Amino acid sequence: MIWRLLKQDFVRSENDQSYLKLLVELETDYRNYLLGKKAVPDFNRVHLLCGVDVRAPKESEQIELPLRFIHYFARQVNAGVTGNDEHKFVYFKLPRMLFIVPIHGLNEESFVNTKISFTGGSYQLDEAGMLEPLIGNYFYQRVIFLDQELSNLSSKQKDNLAKVTNEKWDEVQQKDLGKILNYQQVIFNEQRKI
Repeated sequence: MIWRLLKQDFVRSENDQSYLKLLVELETDYRNYLLGKKAVPDFNRVHLLCGVDVRAPKESEQIELPLRFIHYFARQVNAGVTGNDEHKFVYFKLPRMLFIVPIHGLNEESFVNTKISFTGGSYQLDEAGMLEPLIGNYFYQRVIFLDQELSNLSSKQKDNLAKVTNEKWDEVQQKDLGKILNYQQVIFNEQRKI
């Protein structure tokens, strides 16, 4: 998936010339891996985070999340190349899964039990975590941006969405979307109590 995104979009749309060479190298490396020309890609640092919950670094701290944060991680598909002069990474987000490929500058020690092995292994959901504030902040800002975009919907679009949701609510509640919306509401209510 990451190779396809690099090939189809990211390399062509990259404006930061200082990272373009690395992205081209990554695309070529993954292509050669997929074609069986190498057993493991050189860019073998692929990290996976699963789930929708965000935990504070210390239990005594609180993290206030945007309302749609859980919905974003549970239901949305998103991908990109992002970072700044000091850090750069590729991400691919599927419902409940976030793949991160560090390109430059990310501290590998901030990824705890998240590295995917190209030669086999197991993934322990309860032991995986990420302590890199740059990545957490990026997705926090991403959800705020998406919230703002959704708030720009016309009144007619909002009314249509509300109508469809109300008409299908009994059906939706039994599905994954309903469970996520209910969970999201519980978290939102808990945050409002603080």
